[in-house]
Amino acid sequence: MNKPRTLRRRDFCISAAAALGGAGWFTHELFAQPGAPKPPAGAPKPAPRAPATRAPATRPPAAPAKKPDPKKEPRSITLNTKDGVALRAEFFPGGKGKETVPIILLHGWEERGAVWTPLATYFQRVLGHAVIVPDLRGHGQSLTQNVPGMTEPRTLSPDDLTPADMEATVLDVQECKKYLQEENNKGELNLEMLCVIGAKYGAMIGMKFAALDWSWPILTTGKQGQDVKGLALLTPIDRMKRVTAAPALQALRVPIASGRFSMLVMAGEQDRTGFADAKRMHRQLEGMYPKGQDEKPQAEQGLWMVAPDTNSHGTQLIDPARRLGMERALTDFIAQRIIARKDDFEWTERKSALAR
Repeated sequence: MNKPRTLRRRDFCISAAAALGGAGWFTHELFAQPGAPKPPAGAPKPAPRAPATRAPATRPPAAPAKKPDPKKEPRSITLNTKDGVALRAEFFPGGKGKETVPIILLHGWEERGAVWTPLATYFQRVLGHAVIVPDLRGHGQSLTQNVPGMTEPRTLSPDDLTPADMEATVLDVQECKKYLQEENNKGELNLEMLCVIGAKYGAMIGMKFAALDWSWPILTTGKQGQDVKGLALLTPIDRMKRVTAAPALQALRVPIASGRFSMLVMAGEQDRTGFADAKRMHRQLEGMYPKGQDEKPQAEQGLWMVAPDTNSHGTQLIDPARRLGMERALTDFIAQRIIARKDDFEWTERKSALAR
């Protein structure tokens, strides 16, 4: 098997700059230009000029400030999952109508959706993507579940989540997709271009959701699934508390074989355990893609491996304070593997909301 081509931070600088048209992730300092050279010693000084008199300038009336469109402002929402969890989420509307890429961001264990806010804001304001960021059950503000037969809602926390609860977390993501479907039917985004990005525990949930999404057949009445076209895994794990992603990983053979599903695996090279696990997962996935992937141009590869020279892991990889530039890698992945193929992912109206 050919050695996988590992992409590092520097590989994305040129292509991302072109994709963003100069828009940056960080604030860059502006340096003053050096002044003109001084005249030689002994040179005659120019005669002072009399101050010019000018007629008072008449300024045109200032244009009224443009009010921001409230429909495009981020908004907090509460979604009710099929099994009774009150799921809190933040939605960042996109700006390109039916060409808008929808993205679901899934945080890690004992984190909350707010950890993604800088990336979600960047995706929305700079790139025009629509982003939904849930607090997964037992985390953030998603702490209650209405259970049949119980008079009071069940309280959820990471310590109390059972393997069954963790398996059911895929319903949280499904509910986010249902919300995006409603936005799709308003013409605000294209659900056919759905991208899921998960970190560590969120990466495992993302794999399970992608496998579930591609398990639904296309009926004569319309599509039920097969919408996830991009899956990015940041320091992915494949097992936790007796929950394993192995069946989901194998089930991804179906979307991979379709040629309409791309994956990115990211881990810091100095994060010994996380990088070893990511490489092992990458090797498994590599065997599912057609041979010779690494010999193609990057834009034509369905499987990417990104390895920045850092010991950062999970959502730390996109922390603006760390200045790793990994948001550029995600930008390139979405641009080259989803947006560049938008003619293959035509917008369609969904006849009915997802009931699952």
